[in-house]
Amino acid sequence: MDMKKKWITVGDLTIGEGRPKICVPITGRSAEEVLAQANELAAPAQIAEWRVDYMDICKDEESLCIDAVLQTGAELKKVLSAAGIPLLFTCRRCVEGGLADLNVQAYATLNEKVIHAGFADLLDIEYSVGEQEAVGLVKEAAGHCATVISHHDFEKTEGEDVLVARMKRMEATGADIVKLAVMPQSERDVLTLLSATERMYKACEVPLITMSMGKLGVISRISGATFGSAVTFASEAEASAPGQIPVKEMDAILRSLSR
Repeated sequence: MDMKKKWITVGDLTIGEGRPKICVPITGRSAEEVLAQANELAAPAQIAEWRVDYMDICKDEESLCIDAVLQTGAELKKVLSAAGIPLLFTCRRCVEGGLADLNVQAYATLNEKVIHAGFADLLDIEYSVGEQEAVGLVKEAAGHCATVISHHDFEKTEGEDVLVARMKRMEATGADIVKLAVMPQSERDVLTLLSATERMYKACEVPLITMSMGKLGVISRISGATFGSAVTFASEAEASAPGQIPVKEMDAILRSLSR
């Protein structure tokens, strides 16, 4: 292991070490659907991302029912723990390409409650809530769960220097993992993301997750071992972002590449 790197261990899984870990989204609209999808998860899935914004109880401030989220989360954790799969909790807001139309205050309150409920192994924190709010959530999570500071651009891929500078600012929040997803408009954009990933991997201390989305960017989802991305997202019941490869296909590809 590179002694400068702060790899993150959740359960028996060390993120940043070895080949990229495979994360599969859970996208149920109801508690029953969430638990049904969780019960279907097994190897080669290594992490489950609960996209709570897919649920009907998390669409906006009016429908948000935090108690129901916490209850479902506790039940979900039992199912995943039995399978030995860590849980990444994600509430993706509309401004980041998700389904939850939540303001920053509601988003922060939800995540604070989740942190202290104790069922999440990892917590996704959107960088777009603002650096002060993001840093506050990172500090709140310390000692409770690992944190993933994330940024998603579903419209474009900015220049390499811009992407690297943004990831460095994200790392400065103190989060355990940095995640960046961008949308390519050309093949060159995919190369830009991969080059920015390689540069950031050499510069950062924490694990890095990057991807170029959509059909053009599929290569970025399988090249983490080469360029430095520690986790890749693959689909099971339903893809949560454009370009996700089915989990069994992803596992076969990564195994082939590792040989």
